[in-house]
Amino acid sequence: MAGLAEEGKVISVRLITPIDADNKGSTDTASTQSGTKYYQLTHDYLVRSLRDWLTRKQKETRRGRAELLLADRAIVWNARPENRQLPSLVQWLQIRFLTTKQTWNPAERKMMQRAGRLHLLHGVAVAAFLMMASFAGLAIRARTVETQMRTRAEGLVQAVLKADTAQVPAIISDMRDYRRWTEPLLRVAFDQALARVFRGGSFKDDASLVRSAYRNTMPPDQSYSYLGFRIARTLSTAQSTHQSRNSAK
Repeated sequence: MAGLAEEGKVISVRLITPIDADNKGSTDTASTQSGTKYYQLTHDYLVRSLRDWLTRKQKETRRGRAELLLADRAIVWNARPENRQLPSLVQWLQIRFLTTKQTWNPAERKMMQRAGRLHLLHGVAVAAFLMMASFAGLAIRARTVETQMRTRAEGLVQAVLKADTAQVPAIISDMRDYRRWTEPLLRVAFDQALARVFRGGSFKDDASLVRSAYRNTMPPDQSYSYLGFRIARTLSTAQSTHQSRNSAK
């Protein structure tokens, strides 16, 4: 009972009410066959205030706040066992490292196991995504650098081919960092510089390449069966007829 003063009068307010053991109704005796008494709050608006008063000491420490968080999340999740009702990763870590696992009740233990598996799956998915993104970023960066180096090497090769004799040593010095790309380009340029123009083809070429008007280039120290002189003569009418008959046979 509690007393309140109002205009010189004392008003009694009942904070708790005795109830039956099965919570079916109130009774003034508030007794059961075993002699155990049960009570409930008379007014619902007192629930929050009393709860704050009872948990005030726990809220003063990190461990106590973690224990209260565990209890609250377990109540909510067991009422609605959905993933969104589970504690977040930060809350899960706070509960896991600031509370004693042996003191968890079965409901709290079940909720923490479920939350741990969920956060593990999320962590694996995030790690896989970050790894793939890193590999893709490195590949794009390597391709960009390769393109830039090749472009720079092509510019140096063109410069050395067109430069005056006095400018060549400086350009060659700049090529040291691009040797991997400049050497193949210089080799191709060298082969093209040694190449000579030839006309026509041979019996192994297509008809369009056999004409004497056809032009191509090739180094003079190389020879192929489809490149060479062609000897031809005009046949008389009798020889042409004789060869045609032999071909028909």
